[in-house]
Amino acid sequence: MRVCKVVLLIFALLSSCGAGLSGLQLAFASPYTSVNAETAYNMITNGSYPNIVVLDVRSQGEYDSGHIYGAVWIPHSELEARTGELAGHEDHEIIVYCAAGVRSVVASEILDSHNFSKVYNMLGGLSEWESAGYPIWLATVHNLNTTFNYDTIQAAIDAPQTLDGHTIFAEAGTYYEHLFVNKSISLAGEDRDTTVIVGNGTDGVIKIAAYQVNVTGFTIRNGTMGIYIEESDLNVISGNIIADNQHGIHIFASCTCDPSSKNTITNNTIKNNGFGIYLESSNYNIIYHNNLVNNEFQTAVYELYSNAWDDGYSSGGNYWSNHNPLDLYSGTYQNETGSDGIGDTPYIIVGESKDRYPLVYPHGHVPSPDLNDDEIVDIFDVVLIAVAFWSEPGSSGWNPLVDLNIDGVIDESDVATVAASFGKTV
Repeated sequence: MRVCKVVLLIFALLSSCGAGLSGLQLAFASPYTSVNAETAYNMITNGSYPNIVVLDVRSQGEYDSGHIYGAVWIPHSELEARTGELAGHEDHEIIVYCAAGVRSVVASEILDSHNFSKVYNMLGGLSEWESAGYPIWLATVHNLNTTFNYDTIQAAIDAPQTLDGHTIFAEAGTYYEHLFVNKSISLAGEDRDTTVIVGNGTDGVIKIAAYQVNVTGFTIRNGTMGIYIEESDLNVISGNIIADNQHGIHIFASCTCDPSSKNTITNNTIKNNGFGIYLESSNYNIIYHNNLVNNEFQTAVYELYSNAWDDGYSSGGNYWSNHNPLDLYSGTYQNETGSDGIGDTPYIIVGESKDRYPLVYPHGHVPSPDLNDDEIVDIFDVVLIAVAFWSEPGSSGWNPLVDLNIDGVIDESDVATVAASFGKTV
């Protein structure tokens, strides 16, 4: 046994020094099982092993340069001390790989010695995997406070290296997952239009069960709830698109004695949901500068408490697509004449709860002659401006997106802007 371990150590040292061992077939006597790349690929992808773990035991630089999707990264030199990170998988299949199949042997023996019962060493390592034409993956999720990178956002949240106060950054792309956030961290997407989290139509796409969580820069779609805040306070949801969920944002507490409170919801576009914002036994939340557009029900509030639906005058409240108030006053509220971009009649939430200063124009909207946002100025944009022509806030034909010079009236100037761009892509 001593000789065997010495041989293993020699091979491990050779591999870590870059020795080319990709063609070497190893057959050590051990309870673990050796499999080729094809067998490993089939085990990973055929769905027969729902709890399978893929373990990459190379260096971090090797892992970051390309790895098997979803692989857990623990270098073989640290595995002895970090087997606790694999707790719960003692009786699940674990496929271990390295660059050429040498360090994975050392790692497989370590797992055997810690009573992991279904360990598979992948012969030939990632070299054989790539030679067989199987894909490798570059990590797109990063902990900005450490050097660790991940394939999924949830993996980054769950990692033991991720601590309260850390920021998880997701590159642009589509992430098909449901997130459970139980740490006081920030989740940041690269760009809210192109960093998309898509749920499977059930539960919260992002479920928050910790204090002081920040979520910004994502499109969040296809959940029972887009963002679900459960009995937690002081969270900030800002700069997201939350669309096509049953509830866009749902803040919940099970009893009035411990409500979810003091959460800030700002600068989000919340559209095409069943309910836009749903508050349940929740108080002292601050909700302003959001665009609530074409939700079946813009809000629902149960167990009414003191939530603020605006940021005061002249900062304003939210834009409501089903509210078309007059805009005749400026300066000190309702004491001077002239347009100020804030509606002169409040938006009623329920009872005495209201947005006192609803926005006439969508917050953050940049006027564009492409009025229907289909990337070309054409006859459909002409129709929209014709329907709204000579309208003002409060009149039946008013469409704030058509007021291209934001002067409170759809007139010849707006028509001229569309005409000048007709036929152009934008």
